[in-house]
Amino acid sequence: QITLATGEAFTAEVTIIGAASANATRTFRVELTTKNPGHVKDGITANATILVGDTGGYLVPRNALVISDDGVTGIRIAEPSKSADHADQVTVRFVSVTLLTDTAAGVWIELLDESLNNRSLQLITRGQNYVMPGQMVIAVPRTAQES
Repeated sequence: QITLATGEAFTAEVTIIGAASANATRTFRVELTTKNPGHVKDGITANATILVGDTGGYLVPRNALVISDDGVTGIRIAEPSKSADHADQVTVRFVSVTLLTDTAAGVWIELLDESLNNRSLQLITRGQNYVMPGQMVIAVPRTAQES
């Protein structure tokens, strides 16, 4: 929704979102497109309200992000083994993600596999670049001193 300084309102579509925020303001450059009924002059001041849906997200350390062989950004997680012969092991799985925002505490991501949302995940944060999807490994939980 765009509201001009004159009070006139229009519905608009977000067409461009800047890739990075301004350091000083932590704001993003955004462009909106709407049909001009013909009487709106170029350069008029307007306020915009952009509605976005709620999304679930995970806060992960930046170094947990990996790039697949196909160039897709994701994370590697450890899933319980389905084999009784390997009950002490977990299976490595690559999960594609969308980056939501970058903060001082880490990166907020959204999982592209919706079946994993709202689930507790065992994120691989050490050695994630040395294991491959489908590989069986023994997970070593973080100690309190490492947290």
